[in-house]
Amino acid sequence: MVPIPINTLKSITDNFSDTQKVGSGGYGDVYKVKLNTWKEIAVKLLNPLQGIDDQQFINEIHNHIKAQHPNIVRFIGYCNVEEKEFILQNGSVVPVFGKHIYKVLCFEYMHGGSLDKHLFGKWQFRDSIFEHFHFC
Repeated sequence: MVPIPINTLKSITDNFSDTQKVGSGGYGDVYKVKLNTWKEIAVKLLNPLQGIDDQQFINEIHNHIKAQHPNIVRFIGYCNVEEKEFILQNGSVVPVFGKHIYKVLCFEYMHGGSLDKHLFGKWQFRDSIFEHFHFC
């Protein structure tokens, strides 16, 4: 397991900017990051409202580590931190400390979108997959 500091993730995603976002779903948002001229990674920031507890997150990390196969995207690392943040409540000048929980998974970036988009998307693409592998 490779822990990645939250400050590093904030830096490479431009503080999880919408300009870096390539997708989102019920479990969180995915950001595409170019680390250098040849390496791109996908940074998946899980939605804290999904209620994924620490044990579930640890299990997810272990599952990705065990799933090493040429046809599965490579798991690169994770981040699991809770930060206290200074916020203004309802725009008032009374300071309040809030907390933000960051649960992040990082993978090698695969071009072309997610597998479910291709499997459950338009029939034209699925038909080309079947033809390629001679399923029909």
